[in-house]
Amino acid sequence: MSKSSGPNDKREDIAAIILAAGRSSRMGPQNKLLLDTGGKPLLLNAVQAALHSRAGQIIIVTGHMHQEISTAISEASPAGAICIVHNPDFADGLSSSLRTGVNAMSAGTRAAMILLGDMPLITSSMIDRLIECYETMAPEKRIFAGASGKHRGHPVLWDSTFFEGLRLTTGDRGARDLLQRNEEALELIEFPANRQVDIDTPEDYRHYCTLK
Repeated sequence: MSKSSGPNDKREDIAAIILAAGRSSRMGPQNKLLLDTGGKPLLLNAVQAALHSRAGQIIIVTGHMHQEISTAISEASPAGAICIVHNPDFADGLSSSLRTGVNAMSAGTRAAMILLGDMPLITSSMIDRLIECYETMAPEKRIFAGASGKHRGHPVLWDSTFFEGLRLTTGDRGARDLLQRNEEALELIEFPANRQVDIDTPEDYRHYCTLK
């Protein structure tokens, strides 16, 4: 699952939106997105996976510690390759960052891939697999999510028919309610369970360090 896409495979009408606005309150005094993972901040794992995928638009939504997050991304990313947008309402919950990311997409965008900045083991191949399924599966399937067994995970790709619904989400549940209302359009794509690790607490981080 390590193959990278070439530049001619890029889909400029597909956006990868990386949510990186949270307050990281369960991690304690540190911002989890800036924790060291092999000599680079944790967030950069998701950013680099998106950059090496077929997604043509890379959008990072910041909030808490906007300047520090933006600096870390900019120093390690090619100039002009990403769009950093600040969500001033990040304290209102995950949904406010979803809206910020969707509103930052280019006109004519056909699909949006939602990634979480605290999931460092997501790969470009996983992102590309969801894009491939979106391109080839029956048209009634318009939402594609990574999964392990029956457990739905991330990333999640949304067809443009759901963009308005994403903009209308509220609170800190993100798009869970929208998913539940549209389960007939959802296709789960199996990924290894060890790729679905997310980092919320010091214990999560210690566990992640044993996996590297």
